[in-house]
Amino acid sequence: MLVIDKLKPGFCIGPGFTLRALCCFTMPYIADPRSWLSCGTIGFLLFSSALIAQNMQSTLIKHAPESVRGSSLVMQQCSMSIGYLVYNGFAGRMFDLFGPSTPFVIIGFLDLIIVLYTVVSHMLGHLFNGPEFTDSKKK
Repeated sequence: MLVIDKLKPGFCIGPGFTLRALCCFTMPYIADPRSWLSCGTIGFLLFSSALIAQNMQSTLIKHAPESVRGSSLVMQQCSMSIGYLVYNGFAGRMFDLFGPSTPFVIIGFLDLIIVLYTVVSHMLGHLFNGPEFTDSKKK
């Protein structure tokens, strides 16, 4: 069993976003796309994105009532797909106007906002302690 399996669902969302933000902020400093820095940064970027997605889905599955669990997962996937579609158009324009690292820096700042939210909500004791879903416990 992995260490991450023993942690509270959603605990690794903050570290995942932090790692992804650091990777995104490294992009402007990469001069050669074939360098080890480039390969390592992209590797960690993919790893952190997978970590975020897996933790968000496990959190949603654990906290959603059984009656709407499937619908919740579908809505999450649809929302992510729409977000990718919209951001790709926006990122393409930012790439053309301001340079190749601009879309990554924007994502880095958005990730830092999420990290700030998770840290503040954790400090306040409200991280993933929403209302109890009694539907999932009823049989």
